[in-house]
Amino acid sequence: MKNQLIVLGIYLFLSFAFFSCASSEAKNEATTASTIKVDGKMIYSERCVACHGKDGKLGFAGAKDLTKSVYKLNEIIHQVTNGKGAMTPFKNILSAEEIQAVSEYTLMLKNK
Repeated sequence: MKNQLIVLGIYLFLSFAFFSCASSEAKNEATTASTIKVDGKMIYSERCVACHGKDGKLGFAGAKDLTKSVYKLNEIIHQVTNGKGAMTPFKNILSAEEIQAVSEYTLMLKNK
């Protein structure tokens, strides 16, 4: 009986240690995934270059020259989210974080 209790104690200890580590690793992975910064330049390259061009000056199909934009960040976010004219609304295509990141990137095109 004493040996069975010792084995049970060791089993419980090892089980607790294993599940604690697994839980901790899952938390760390979730935290790392949620802190990864969205790359606005990459999104711009994938979604915007065809009309606005690599440098923001292309103006294909009526797209505005982004280097001359006078819009503030919140106005750009609104336009990327909802579209305007021939511009695709991205609210159902990109996440809010992606829209924020690509909008911030377009502001940087004014400085080039």
